[in-house]
Order: sequence, then structure tokens, then C-alpha cells
Amino acid sequence: MARLMQTKPRPDFVLATGDLVHDGPRAVYRRLRERLDGLGAPVY
Repeated sequence: MARLMQTKPRPDFVLATGDLVHDGPRAVYRRLRERLDGLGAPVY
């Protein structure tokens, strides 16, 4: 994600595919959501 944040120009959206979290506890999903929200672009 750090590399994505440095990309110029910034992406209009992020297409996230695959398992970003595999059966993790709620805290793991929450942390992922916080990181994705920090990208400043819609995530699909």
C-alpha cells in the first residue's frame, strides 16, 4: 500500500482481488478497512 500511495498520478480507484484477509478476527478486517480507507480512492 505504501507504493500505491506514492504512485503519480494517483489512481482513480483500486481493484482489490483475492483473499485480503483469510478468516481473521474482526480486528483484522477492521485494520484492513482502515488501511484501504487511507488510500483516498474507492476500493472495489
